[in-house]
Amino acid sequence: MYKLIKLNTALFIIFIVSACLGADHVIGHPAPLKSELLENPIKLECPVTIKEWRGNKPTQSVINDLSFLCKLSWYKFPEFIKSKGYKLNNSGKDYSASFITDSKSYRNLNDLTYRFNTRSKEVYGNTHYKSQYIFITNDYNLDIFYEVWVHELYHAMSDIYSIYDQYSGNKETIDESLAKEFSKFILQ
Repeated sequence: MYKLIKLNTALFIIFIVSACLGADHVIGHPAPLKSELLENPIKLECPVTIKEWRGNKPTQSVINDLSFLCKLSWYKFPEFIKSKGYKLNNSGKDYSASFITDSKSYRNLNDLTYRFNTRSKEVYGNTHYKSQYIFITNDYNLDIFYEVWVHELYHAMSDIYSIYDQYSGNKETIDESLAKEFSKFILQ
């Protein structure tokens, strides 16, 4: 009986300490907090604005490349999607982008405990339809950085043009497959 009381007391103390340590942590809010927003958002040459960039600073060359690929993707998307038999229906949504460290630390790309608590695996990019945000690693030295960017742009356009809603079958699997194909199509 004494051991049970001791165990319950220890568990209670652990619960209180962890609650206190995490008290200022926001759970389930993927969009940037006000303090995480760029003072001057970066408008790209397409319907995407970079509103968060944390952990490093982008070079002008990187911004130019992101803007070019975004513009090219938006231009080529109708051709690609029509060749797959889907119809474009612009929902009028706008998307924003967050470039953040791909670590597991609080509010970073792979923070599966707080910021992205609805996701179950680590990624280099993720498009969150509800908040209308593209989240991507800020590590522009990665070999796959631009591939991930175009891949996530596909997911955003799939939502904006109501393509996702047209899929029959496993929507996530179809969207993921087409995003991979689209990345190859753009970056060939």
